[in-house]
Amino acid sequence: MSPEDRAVEATTSKAGETPSTAVPAHPSPPTFSPQALVTRAEGARNATMGIVGTTVAILTFVLFFLYPSDQAGTINRTFFHITLGLTVASLFALTFAGLFYNRIMGSLIRGLPPSHFDVVASNAFLGAGVSLLTLFPALILFTIGIDDIAIMATVLWIVLQAAVIVSWKSFALVE
Repeated sequence: MSPEDRAVEATTSKAGETPSTAVPAHPSPPTFSPQALVTRAEGARNATMGIVGTTVAILTFVLFFLYPSDQAGTINRTFFHITLGLTVASLFALTFAGLFYNRIMGSLIRGLPPSHFDVVASNAFLGAGVSLLTLFPALILFTIGIDDIAIMATVLWIVLQAAVIVSWKSFALVE
């Protein structure tokens, strides 16, 4: 018998036996040390605050470049106001996510488990903020009248939302 055959035989179960190297059907969720959880929450908070900065830059861009066109009536006023409103909503959703990540970090630093509400709220606000943020290209393109590319961006945004919904559980900070 070749060494490969012996390796296969060693890992193949026989009549009800479970080999020691078998992967369980439902592996338990990973456990993290308290410091690893703090580091993970801190990274999530820092990333969220970076995205907040990006959102402020987008808001500045929209106001600086599109507001004069809105006043002159040369762009779609409805899409401009929707874009502006969703930019502000995204900014606050991401800021709330950062707040809840701070609360999670505070609990973990004190040696307490984070509240389920803080975990759910941080992930929900982050998801909402990023969802709105990724819709901005389509809205800006509709606002300035580049509808064919705006439609493509909208379709891609819808596909992204479907992917996020399907994989939502994997975004949780802790179970």
